[in-house]
Amino acid sequence: MYQLNEKIQLAQRIVRGNYLNINKEKIFIETSSIYRFTNENITAYFHHLQNKKTILSVIGSGNQILNSLLAGTRHFDCFDISIFPEFYLFLQLASVIALSKEEYLTYYLSDDKNLLFHEDFYEKIRKNLPIPYQKFWDSLYSFDDGIDIYESMLFRHDFYKKEEVIENNPFLQNKNYETLKQILKIEPISIKTNVCNITKTPYLQKEYNLVNLSNILFYYFNDYKSYKNFFETNFKLYPNGEIIHYFYNLSNNKIEQFKKILFPNGTVENIKHNKLLIYKK
Repeated sequence: MYQLNEKIQLAQRIVRGNYLNINKEKIFIETSSIYRFTNENITAYFHHLQNKKTILSVIGSGNQILNSLLAGTRHFDCFDISIFPEFYLFLQLASVIALSKEEYLTYYLSDDKNLLFHEDFYEKIRKNLPIPYQKFWDSLYSFDDGIDIYESMLFRHDFYKKEEVIENNPFLQNKNYETLKQILKIEPISIKTNVCNITKTPYLQKEYNLVNLSNILFYYFNDYKSYKNFFETNFKLYPNGEIIHYFYNLSNNKIEQFKKILFPNGTVENIKHNKLLIYKK
């Protein structure tokens, strides 16, 4: 297990190009790059996030958690195989507190690359970071410009259109950003994080109102029958609790095959070219 200083040193080396955080044999490793934003259309399944008291969720870009906060959840257990996403999650939470929506979008999505991750915005943000996360980002900003951090291999280099990011994320729509800001400022929130894959998370056997597994089903199981055995043994839900999986570019026939194997009594929702598979207790 990496200690904070080791995580900082690895991040610094990655930003400067002195450490290769890619493994040709594995899609995800402990030093994998951070997703800047989700590719999921969370707006389309936002109703599944609402009125869920406790959630188990992959961290990923952190967008699932920000939107779940908006939807009413205050208790999160989170995991990710990479050591870096939790630092980005808390950076985003602090950003919502410190920045206006316009500043937030400029900091993370400006068309002017000189404004991306700009130090002036970070000075506002850092005051709202818990100490370990403040130390992590301070250590990067002390030696590198914001744009160099943002364009380094610490982050994935996917292309995001501002309009699509807003469309996918309810917390960036209308007055929801201000609502989320007030939630983060005033309400008690518990977010526990762990670096591990889904099979090793310490949160197994706990009960949840929602388990949001994004699309990780593709990466951790050789076949869906083995996953079915895993989830039936390990995932616990409160009455009316749900497990949701997001699938990209999957045909109706293929998703029905998965549903038949995994959750014969589950439901499928179409999200443009994508699918949401839902198991409900």
